[in-house]
Amino acid sequence: MNQKWAEMSLNSFRAAQMLHSNAFYRSAISRAYYAIYAAIVAELTTVKGIHFAYQGSNPTHDSLPKMIGNLDSRRYSWTWKKRTLSTFNALRQARIMADYGAFKHIDVELSRRCLLLGNELIKTLVSEEEK
Repeated sequence: MNQKWAEMSLNSFRAAQMLHSNAFYRSAISRAYYAIYAAIVAELTTVKGIHFAYQGSNPTHDSLPKMIGNLDSRRYSWTWKKRTLSTFNALRQARIMADYGAFKHIDVELSRRCLLLGNELIKTLVSEEEK
């Protein structure tokens, strides 16, 4: 796992927790999404043959689901890929709603759910046995 991306993931997740604790739910959701994005990118950097956009520094947000889905099933179980994609998609949709849905209702429960999902995925990405 790429150490810099892993650090960015943990930093974003800690920020999400602090924002949530201070009732900044929109920003907490946004940081929770970027925490899992960075965790997934950290994992993808270990996979041979995967190349990122932006001069190779990181993938586009739209390309991540396909990259996850195409991972070698001998190393990544179908269950792991499905859970990772499901969490990524849920947090991405919540982030879009929180960042761009000025009139959408964003509350403590949505923020809490995003933090729980993000925490589970980050733990899964750190644990080799889960894959």
